[in-house]
Amino acid sequence: MNIISKRHMNTDKTGSRIIQILDDLFNFEGRSNSHTLCQDDIKDWDSIGHIRLMLAIEHEFGIKIPLEKAVQLNCIEHIIDYIDQTNT
Repeated sequence: MNIISKRHMNTDKTGSRIIQILDDLFNFEGRSNSHTLCQDDIKDWDSIGHIRLMLAIEHEFGIKIPLEKAVQLNCIEHIIDYIDQTNT
């Protein structure tokens, strides 16, 4: 397996886990094109929801997200990229 294929598999796995967290927190139900959605696209993803999401992600992936980075992670795609970069 080449590096590109392995990275793509990791991104898919990360994305699936993020979608599950979103579903648990916001009844997200894995909408189509979900990786391109941002905070404004999901009704219950408000400021308190964002804190809950960041805490859930930290717990799920065993990472700490610095506050200055957490405020920037307002799109699913950005969250996935951050986690994949952190876990490499």
